[in-house]
Amino acid sequence: GRHKFKIATQFQNDWALIDYDSGTARSEGISDEDLFNGTEFRRARVALSGKLYDRFGFNLKVDFSEGSAELKGAWLSVEDLGPLGTLTIGQFKEPFSLEFQTSSKYITFMERGLPNALSPGRGTGFQFSNAPLDKRMTWTVAAVRQTDDVGGDFSGDVAYDVGARVTALPFYNKDGSHYTHVGMSYVHQFRSGAETVRYRARPESNLAERVLSTGRLPTRGQDLLGLELAHVAGPLSLQAEFIGSAVNSRGEGEQFFWGAYGMATFALTGEHRVYKMKTGSFGRMEPLHNFNPEKGHWGAWEVAARVSYLDLNDNGVRGGLLRDITAGVNWYLNPNFRWMVNYVFSDQKGAGATHIGQMRFQVDF
Repeated sequence: GRHKFKIATQFQNDWALIDYDSGTARSEGISDEDLFNGTEFRRARVALSGKLYDRFGFNLKVDFSEGSAELKGAWLSVEDLGPLGTLTIGQFKEPFSLEFQTSSKYITFMERGLPNALSPGRGTGFQFSNAPLDKRMTWTVAAVRQTDDVGGDFSGDVAYDVGARVTALPFYNKDGSHYTHVGMSYVHQFRSGAETVRYRARPESNLAERVLSTGRLPTRGQDLLGLELAHVAGPLSLQAEFIGSAVNSRGEGEQFFWGAYGMATFALTGEHRVYKMKTGSFGRMEPLHNFNPEKGHWGAWEVAARVSYLDLNDNGVRGGLLRDITAGVNWYLNPNFRWMVNYVFSDQKGAGATHIGQMRFQVDF
């Protein structure tokens, strides 16, 4: 009983129909204005994780969706270090953003909101985290080096990030069906030498073309700030975030890029969004009744809507402005199988609109 070992897998098969209007097609150099359609495996992951001697954890997650192996988490941890909580060493997500910390297995829409184009991603380094006050609060501090898809980087340039995230539950009922989440995160990215920063975004579909880009900006570093708010009242859920990045460009002065989103979800069959108190993020939706037509059970049904905005224009940089309105329906046949349908109306200022209909078949265990 002192050792635990788990094998996990996740795959997401996406299908999309994308209609670029003439203005967007011209601005992005798309010659064919017909209806684009296609499919991809958005994620195809295998993970090994576990715990040894009650307190030594490990995780290795590899994604094969791009045709080659990419690390999506490779770390070891030591738990129960008193007020320091848990020490994690390896490659992991930097402590930033509620939606970014929520696993791609559990996010409400097929893609995260536009502001996450500013999130720092994963790095290799060291992290302390804890959940004091009966897990009504979480804090995480980390120092990482930006690395490639297999966790490596070696050069004379500086590419280190130092960040922290704090969350709290000012209200939480005993059964976890009603609660309020607030959070804030900050990351400073140290850069030197030939290091650059580039922010890019596509409408909220991975099969769509990227329509925003700042280009590569020579930089001395960035300061990232994130603000989080969520409220769950039984089947109704509200969530919003603001993310900003202040870039200290060499020779170009400073630029400030920012984005925000607001979303609402409603479980038609009475379930509620599950909150992971240890990490301050959302977890797996559990249907009240798994899909079983013989017993008249049809799983869990959820409807959702989101408005998101991203501004990559400032101080001589014309990366573009984008606003997305996304509507979605999720059918959870059981906790491990989900079918998702999203419609995205994406409006690029000065160019035009993109209409996207897409769906996902997801299995994870």
